[in-house]
Order: sequence, then structure tokens, then C-alpha cells
Amino acid sequence: NMSKEDIEKAQKEAEKHADEDKKKLEVIELRNQLSTSIYAAEKLVADNKDKIAGEDQKTVLDAVEEAKKHESSDDKEELEKAFKELNEKVQPIGMKMYEEAAKEAGAAESSDAEGSDDAKTDKDSEEVVEGEVVEEDKKKDTKSKKK
Repeated sequence: NMSKEDIEKAQKEAEKHADEDKKKLEVIELRNQLSTSIYAAEKLVADNKDKIAGEDQKTVLDAVEEAKKHESSDDKEELEKAFKELNEKVQPIGMKMYEEAAKEAGAAESSDAEGSDDAKTDKDSEEVVEGEVVEEDKKKDTKSKKK
């Protein structure tokens, strides 16, 4: 067991290093954020090559390469700057993709709303299925009445 003096000494030493530990933790968390953003940006391009213009792909990949240069840094400000710059390049491209997808979805919904006969037939067939279920219930009622 530790003596009271040893415990107090350990506590004082821990307090001295608390700020240093906090700064190290901040750097580690920033590095993790940057790594996650790099991965997400690479995945965005890889998964959406057909949806992202070549120029936009180049912008993202160039930003990723630049961010990777700073990924192993121990400098908090450098990591923050790299993270911010990467996100500033990637976000507008992600927004553009989102807007295009929303337009496509809106166009698909409006063509469905205008309605083709096929769409109406599908709805009618669903109603028929419901009607058949009701008829089965009526058959059961008539069988129970016969008993």
C-alpha cells in the first residue's frame, strides 16, 4: 500500500500532467476526425463515380491528398485547418449530389402523380385483393349459419 505522502505526491504529479494529457487527447480526437473525413470523402467519390462530375472528383481527391499530408501531425491548429479545408471542398459537392437526387426523386414522384394506367391498375388490383378477403369472411359467415 502507498503511504499518505506517496498518494499526495502522485496526485500533484497527475495534476501537473492533466493539461498536457488534455492537449494530447484533443490532438488525438482531431486526428481521428480528420481520418474519418478523409475516409468519408474517398468513399463518396468511390461510391458515386457515375454521379460526380470528373472535375468535382478531382477536387475531392486533391483535397484528400492534401489532408493526408497533415494526418499524422501533432499540431492542433494544423489538424483543425486540414479538417476545415477538406470539409470546405467536399461539402459543396455533397450538397450538389443531394440536390440532384432530390430533383430526380421529385421528377419521379410527379410522373407517378400524373399517373399512367399501370399505376391505376396496381391500385385497383390492391382493392380487389382486399375485396377477396372480405368475400372469404362472408363465406365463413354463411358456413357458420348453416351449422
